[in-house]
Amino acid sequence: MGCLNANSSTNTKPFSLAVIMETVEKELKDSFISFFNFSLSLIEKLDEKNGYLKFAVVNMQISLELFLKFYFIKIGKPEIVLDTNRKFKDFSFVLNAYFSHDRNPLISKKNLSTILESRNSIVHKGKLNEWDESLAEYIISCVFFIQRIYQINFEDTLIYSAIFSHKISRNTIWKKGAEKFANAISMKNQCKTLTCPECYAKAMVDMEIFNFDEYNQIVGIQCLSCFIYYDTENAAEIVECNACLENSFLLDKLNEQKEQIYLGLCLECDNKDIVRKCFNCESYYFPSTTENEVFSDHKFFCSQFCFEAWG
Repeated sequence: MGCLNANSSTNTKPFSLAVIMETVEKELKDSFISFFNFSLSLIEKLDEKNGYLKFAVVNMQISLELFLKFYFIKIGKPEIVLDTNRKFKDFSFVLNAYFSHDRNPLISKKNLSTILESRNSIVHKGKLNEWDESLAEYIISCVFFIQRIYQINFEDTLIYSAIFSHKISRNTIWKKGAEKFANAISMKNQCKTLTCPECYAKAMVDMEIFNFDEYNQIVGIQCLSCFIYYDTENAAEIVECNACLENSFLLDKLNEQKEQIYLGLCLECDNKDIVRKCFNCESYYFPSTTENEVFSDHKFFCSQFCFEAWG
């Protein structure tokens, strides 16, 4: 899509500029999503020997280029990507413009520029025959970069939060890249990453800093490796672990067992223990390490104080 021509339609009546831009926006959106999804399918099969890296790089760079063009047109700044003749500007200019526009990006411009340079080497020179671990990490980071900008700005998503682990997490290269990205954004936000109980990647982050919810409204934790999430507002609860003392013990608060018991697992130290919910104050506590637990009239209380307050 090199040039936009207002009279390119077979209809003799020229389109208005608004209609042209709406059409271009839709074409860019459809195209970048197609290349994005195809890139993910290639990353899912990626390994050091099968040669898929070069295909993943080319398709991810195309997706990135189309996405940033879509982004600027969608937010009402077509002059950043189009010149006075309505031709698309060189992508390196568009990329620089984005980093001038976003002062707090999730990924460095150098990483995205490396993807562009590698793509050009592949397409124009036939290069990239060897495995490049850093480049693989860059395209994985690019996945999260595109997802985040698209979700935050347009209340839509390219990857969906899931209740079952996605098979892409079985790929060790993806898993490693997701862990590295999760660690980077967690450190940036002064948070800790936790270990996902489904795919075992240390890529579980607070959904406040990153998630795949199209409306960005779920309160909880999200795994960037397998896309599974836990809604800690309605279905799950995270409490301080009685072993490592981190706020990392996950329990299912919708699945109460007998004697006010809930089962759980620490996502930091892998501690497994039973948790009770106090009959009075409804706080969660560990019977194994709570000395003042009171049992009376078939009810459990976290302390003598709560027992007397209830009575």
